[in-house]
Amino acid sequence: MGCAQNIDRQLDRFLNAHCPDPALIRCAIARSQLVTVTDFLPDEMICRRGDRVSGCWLVLSGQIEIRADEHSVTFRGAGELVGEQGLLHFLAGKTGTRTADIKACGSVRLLCIDASFQQDLTDAEKVAWIQTLADVVNVKLEQATQGRSELRSCPVMTFRSSGATAGRFR
Repeated sequence: MGCAQNIDRQLDRFLNAHCPDPALIRCAIARSQLVTVTDFLPDEMICRRGDRVSGCWLVLSGQIEIRADEHSVTFRGAGELVGEQGLLHFLAGKTGTRTADIKACGSVRLLCIDASFQQDLTDAEKVAWIQTLADVVNVKLEQATQGRSELRSCPVMTFRSSGATAGRFR
C-alpha cells in the first residue's frame, strides 16, 4: 500500500471515529500547509515532558509509548491521536508545554498537525476540530477510568515485614 493511501486510511479511520463532520476537517487538512508526515526511528523521542507544544500527531504506522516520571503510561498505535492534551492547553492560553514523554517503539510514521492549524479554519471547521479533540480526550478519560476500575478490583494482599511495619499491595 502506498504512503498516500495509508495516510488517507488512517486519517479517515480517525476522523470517522471522533469527528462530527469528517469531510469538513478532511478538506481543511487537505488545503493546509501545516500538516506534515514525519518518520521516527526505534526508541527515538518524539517529545519530552516540558517541551513547548508545537502541535499534535496522528499515528500512521507503528506504535508509540507515553511515559511519565520514567514509567510507561500507555501505548498508542495507528489511527490514534497523541499530544492533544498539550495542544488543548496551548489553545486555551495556558502554559503550552508537554505533560509527558512520547517515544517511538520501533519505526513510527506520524502525521504532524501544527498548533497553528486552527488559526486558518473557518468558524464551522473550528467547532468541528474542537469537538474532535474533545471526543479524543473523552475516549481516553473513559479508558483511564476503566483501567483504574480494573486495578481497584484486584485483591489487596497484606504482608508482614521483618521489622515493625506491615504493608499492603495490590
